[in-house]
Amino acid sequence: MHNDNLDNSIRAVMGDVHATPAAQTAMDGAFAVIAREAEQRPVAAATARRQPAFFPSASRWARAAAVTCAVCLGVGGTAYAADALGLIDLRQSGTYQTMMAVDAGDDAGAAHAVADYRLAFSGLPEGATADDSDDYLAKYRWGEGADEKGFSAFLYYLDTSDPLPVSSTTGSTPVTVAGAEGVVFEKPDAYNNATSRDMYLVFPDKQRVLWLWTDTLSTEELVAVADGITLEPTGTTVVPGQYDAGTLSTLEVWSAEVAAESDCVESSGESFDVKLTATAEEVGPLHAVGDTVPVPCYANEFWSDRGATESPLAATVTAVTVHDDLTTLDPAAIPEEWPSLLTDGGTLGNAEIRHVAFGDGRDSINTVVATESVPVKLVEATVEYRNTGDTELTDALVYMLLVRATENEGTWSIFNRANTVEGSDEAVCSVPGVTYGELYYHSIDEAHRGEKNNLSHLAPGETATVQFAWLVPADELDKLLLAPAGGSDYQFNEEDLACGYVDIRS
Repeated sequence: MHNDNLDNSIRAVMGDVHATPAAQTAMDGAFAVIAREAEQRPVAAATARRQPAFFPSASRWARAAAVTCAVCLGVGGTAYAADALGLIDLRQSGTYQTMMAVDAGDDAGAAHAVADYRLAFSGLPEGATADDSDDYLAKYRWGEGADEKGFSAFLYYLDTSDPLPVSSTTGSTPVTVAGAEGVVFEKPDAYNNATSRDMYLVFPDKQRVLWLWTDTLSTEELVAVADGITLEPTGTTVVPGQYDAGTLSTLEVWSAEVAAESDCVESSGESFDVKLTATAEEVGPLHAVGDTVPVPCYANEFWSDRGATESPLAATVTAVTVHDDLTTLDPAAIPEEWPSLLTDGGTLGNAEIRHVAFGDGRDSINTVVATESVPVKLVEATVEYRNTGDTELTDALVYMLLVRATENEGTWSIFNRANTVEGSDEAVCSVPGVTYGELYYHSIDEAHRGEKNNLSHLAPGETATVQFAWLVPADELDKLLLAPAGGSDYQFNEEDLACGYVDIRS
């Protein structure tokens, strides 16, 4: 009998009820007695011989007996399974929030030099490749387009037993995989019309917690991936929470993750000071296409003076065009999701925009209140960056955002599509760039192409040409401004206001 079968059996009888404190105490005592009696049963002399089917192993016998105990005491399946693991304790703190505490044992507390381990995977699906990213311990992807799948992995040193708040979850499944006990949480994703999953595995002998995250794999597929995980000793030591110059990495501590998630929960109801309106005087005269605008310089030579008014970098938007297809773009730089909007004839069709009402993650979750299908266009801007100083710039960042705004009687307002639908807090699209003005496409001329969106070099007086592009709902073309300073696409940012906007409304 597997844990998930036990879980389903208990849930079928009891639903999602929970034990009272008194019942929980009684059940804990029952578990202890069951486990102790099971351990005291005689062990067969011929250990190689299979046990008879009617005599389960001690741990399975204890679990089977505990089912009856749990049902009699009125404990939901998930509550039982978590407690039965011994290392993980789950407590509901809201309809959609679970507090997950991992027993850190006697080693909880201040970190010290510990044995280091390398995370290794075996049995990954054919075609799986590592996706290098500084934000992940490991990230793998396979498949293409809509069939692409993958997961990310994060490893923590277990230094605290404080509970981690797991929010916006609609269910949990206990698992035993890769020699570790764990749990998988399911989280509906209203933004992408999908379900993401968080798997936490505990390796007590190595004092580690492994977190696997996916928004493309089912629980069964994630378990299959995790089954090939091993933590291999490197033969070296590491101090958790401290940056290691030798490996250019840090073994994160579990307490930091707990603190970060707790801060998110505490701040979830807070409002932020966002400047959504500005006077015509604040916005000032708009720049026209063809105007040269000094922009903040983020380069190796000016990193400490970034954003200074004496910046040696200037930008000129030389052309802005609107297209019905993607043929003017560099195919290698096009976001992989954009071609999904092309019709059979090769022109841009409609994008589905979902209107989401926010939940607090505890007693409510994000939900889709409306959807709309809107035609989209490609907005392309050609920009020349010039070094007006007397020092060569290297690794200079180029960044430009698209802002939606309207003007009425001397007041500028940020346009938020969510405001067009009652009950909507945010308008989102699974194709990036349709509802936001972030930088999703750029192409730098070959002579100056550096890492990501950086110019490799720019000599005094030299000019580099950069192509930017965005996908925009057709009915928003009359609300578009470019922010050469790249401060914000969702508010009137001080740096953008100081630099000025370029008017590209049509």
